[in-house]
Amino acid sequence: MRPNWAEISRAALRGNVRAFRRRLLAAAEGPAPMLCAVVKANAYGHGLIACAQVCRAAGAAWLAVTDTAEAVALRRAGIGGRILVLGDFDGDEAAEMVRHGLTPTVWTRAQVERLARAAKWRGAGRAAALPIHLNVDTGMSRLGAPAAEFAAVARYAARRGLAVEAAYTHLASSEGPAAGVAAQMRRFFAALSMLEPGVAAPGFYWHAANSAGAWRWPGGRRELPGAAGAGSATPPAALGRGAATEGAGLKPKSAGAKLEGAAFAPKNAGLAPLGAGMAPQGAGMIRVGLGLYGICLAPGADAELRPVLAWKTRIVALRDVPAGTPVGYGGDRPGGWKARRRARIATLACGYADGYLRATGFARGAHVLVRGRRAPLAGRVSMDLMGVDVSAVPAARVGDEVVLIGAQGPARITASDVAGWAGTIAYEVTCAIAARVQRRYH
Repeated sequence: MRPNWAEISRAALRGNVRAFRRRLLAAAEGPAPMLCAVVKANAYGHGLIACAQVCRAAGAAWLAVTDTAEAVALRRAGIGGRILVLGDFDGDEAAEMVRHGLTPTVWTRAQVERLARAAKWRGAGRAAALPIHLNVDTGMSRLGAPAAEFAAVARYAARRGLAVEAAYTHLASSEGPAAGVAAQMRRFFAALSMLEPGVAAPGFYWHAANSAGAWRWPGGRRELPGAAGAGSATPPAALGRGAATEGAGLKPKSAGAKLEGAAFAPKNAGLAPLGAGMAPQGAGMIRVGLGLYGICLAPGADAELRPVLAWKTRIVALRDVPAGTPVGYGGDRPGGWKARRRARIATLACGYADGYLRATGFARGAHVLVRGRRAPLAGRVSMDLMGVDVSAVPAARVGDEVVLIGAQGPARITASDVAGWAGTIAYEVTCAIAARVQRRYH
């Protein structure tokens, strides 16, 4: 078997889920928001089924995926509970959602029609039992109903017998200045304020926070930075959402624990009520993706979250080369890599077909770990192989374990380090790890 594998720590993932839940509980002014574990894109490269099982067992009330295929794979693996499908769907997929008890995201009347027909086909009265979440576009300009059309889509869904269980939006820059988040949330609450009484299902709630948003503004507080004052709107309550046990078994932090002051519900909103029994409260759910896997851009998160993934390979060849020797594709051309002095080059069983981004090989400072020491990349990353300079690791041998991401002795390389070298983001680094890289769970 090719020596290229990723080690996934169930304990680290479980601990990260619990860290977010503790933070939510400590910040809550009532029941803590439900935690939705986002396991889309093969759990950001960590493995869909195994990670979903751990997250569910650790207390995640929901799972979220991109499409119906991912959700059905979870069901076929025996994973129950609530699953939110974030993406679009056609008529056949609508039928699959009804069949497998999934929760679709809706933002157009055409989607409502597909679901209503599918629910009716599955049996009389089934449409009334099918909950949906409505997506509101507040600044991403991707999916979601424009704020001005949200209430009309919600009204149409209710008329067609679907249960409008929740509404959500997605933060464009949750790790950035709070003013941008506040502007999005004002637009979101303004859209929610247009919901007519009787349209939303009992216990209607909202959600908006991703990993960084959930860490910075854990949900139960009422003051979003920069959002207070005239023009702010009132979100609906998260009443009856079944979240009362979300923090069960977890001890809240001391009253003096310092959390970045925030939540997504501004105080003193003076807009019209959203229907009987609805009142301003914090979010009913938060959606945590990359943060679950130990990578979060929020300040201070690194101190509490543990990386879940380590990526490793082995040395498959060693050779000593004189100064001036080109290494890798294009090494003999301008811009190519040439040894500046006599060097020892190790060839590793990893390349861009494994997901190690080719751009990394062009970055100053890019390195791997061999016997606990840094070994800089030598030459361009090839499809299946890559070279590193182990001149400073004289004990290196063929067969030695090499760390691409993770720790070896006191040294560590993070996914964010690799992302910096490649000029991208940590999301792409872990999602790019190919299926042919064996996942080993422990």
